[in-house]
Amino acid sequence: MIKDLNKDEEKFFKVVQALLTSQKKEGISISKDFIAEQMDLFIPVFSDKEINHELVKKELESFFSHTVDEEVTGLIDGDDHEPWLESKRGEIEWNFWDRFIRFKSSQNGFNQSAIDVIDDITDKVLGGIEDPNRKGPWDRRGLVIGNVQSGKTSTYTGLINKAADAGYKFFIILAGLNNNLRAQTQLDIDEGFLGHNSLTKEPCGVYDFGTNIKINPDCYTNRSENGDFKTASFRGQVINLTNGGIKVLVIKKNKIPLENLTNWFESFAPKEEFVKDIKRKFYLDESLLIIDDESDQASVDTKKQEFDLDGESREDHDPSTINYYIRKILNMFEKSAYVGFTATPFANILINEGSRTNELGPDLFPKSFIYNIPTQSNYYGAEKVFGLRKDDIANIEYQSELPIINEVDDYIDPGFDEDIDDELLGWMPPKVNKDHVPLYQGKPELPPSLKKAIKEFVLATAIRRIREGKSIFNSMLIHVTRFADLQHRVMDQVREYLKEIDNEIRHGSIGEGIYLEIENIWKNSFINTIDYFDDLNLGKPS
Repeated sequence: MIKDLNKDEEKFFKVVQALLTSQKKEGISISKDFIAEQMDLFIPVFSDKEINHELVKKELESFFSHTVDEEVTGLIDGDDHEPWLESKRGEIEWNFWDRFIRFKSSQNGFNQSAIDVIDDITDKVLGGIEDPNRKGPWDRRGLVIGNVQSGKTSTYTGLINKAADAGYKFFIILAGLNNNLRAQTQLDIDEGFLGHNSLTKEPCGVYDFGTNIKINPDCYTNRSENGDFKTASFRGQVINLTNGGIKVLVIKKNKIPLENLTNWFESFAPKEEFVKDIKRKFYLDESLLIIDDESDQASVDTKKQEFDLDGESREDHDPSTINYYIRKILNMFEKSAYVGFTATPFANILINEGSRTNELGPDLFPKSFIYNIPTQSNYYGAEKVFGLRKDDIANIEYQSELPIINEVDDYIDPGFDEDIDDELLGWMPPKVNKDHVPLYQGKPELPPSLKKAIKEFVLATAIRRIREGKSIFNSMLIHVTRFADLQHRVMDQVREYLKEIDNEIRHGSIGEGIYLEIENIWKNSFINTIDYFDDLNLGKPS
């Protein structure tokens, strides 16, 4: 919801939004004129309220303006799978899902098309795993592919909500390789599923949109930087993992927390059996869903394997660490589902289909289904940003790049000695080693193009804060070398330049120095660019 709507306008917006949503589901086209007609129906009801109808109309147009030009597509293998969702849909109380959608609908930039996409893809994935109440054993493994920043997190959070409504009890979200990424994912799960801060237990997110949840989930991790799973946190406690409650864990892909979790699960597992002299402890009637975010990263077994003529791997193969623990956890549940999410699926689909071991069972090949998340018409990814070359063989039409691409060359110093290769001179020439010292024209400072880019980032951040009405997370990636030592020298130069900017802004005068430089960037670059994207209703600050 845009920040300028008052409470009366917000109520008016939600009433018309609900009507238009139901009409869209019936196949009615939601045009600007149609929105105006539906608003007219409710204006008399809100006649005594302070409402700027044009402002509400603009927000409704934004909510319903973007379309999805493609449907959810995919492949599904029905082997050992019993279709179930359609026949049971009417029996399920969708309490988790309903409050999640109401919560997402209240967020800025989350429009009806985005809701429709998540509803569709989560239906297909939930139907493609298994009915959690079906007697085991069963094992479903799938993959969901989505463009970068296309809503993968919202999609798998929506899937968790639907799966909880359907009866799944164990949820493990594998999130990133470091504490920061794991904590960010935990925050998303707190707000989008748990309904409370996993650290302080204070209500948040979906809590405000429905508290009629019969089973409040137990979360064994929290949103702090060191909030990953630790068995020490539960030492001395008697924990019943088979009491019918919902359990949630957000784990980073690191050996220690995964090993801790594996050992913890084994210590509570009520059943045990021997498979070819290997003891397996497992849960008989509990259903597990593992969500693997960025599933191409760390999860794939990278160790060399030996296969026979039938494509079967050696049963004593020792896979790489993260892959080992993910498969071991899956193998501890008689009823398990694994769904990977990624924008780069190549490693996942190239997993050998016949890879398995006695101890761990099959590898993580997405044998059950592969789906893709369609993008909205307002999605700006690599194809739109950088354009496309025409390719008749691949049936690709030419597409021009956006007017935001700037080629630079000041990272190289022109050589004045014909015996010295230009590619060895300058701030960051193509041929460098880890001992290279980044110098621009002989000085340890950033080249002008990078200084300008940093000023543009400062300006863009200021504009976002004006639009949002609050401080909001922003980041800028400066990645110019694969050498960590050299990248640290770049970081030191960036830090020094930020100090210069900060000092000039604090102590400089309007119309001079840094103020004049940023004003020129605004006039010569930003104004034209914002006008180019006028279909996004971005709004242009003064």
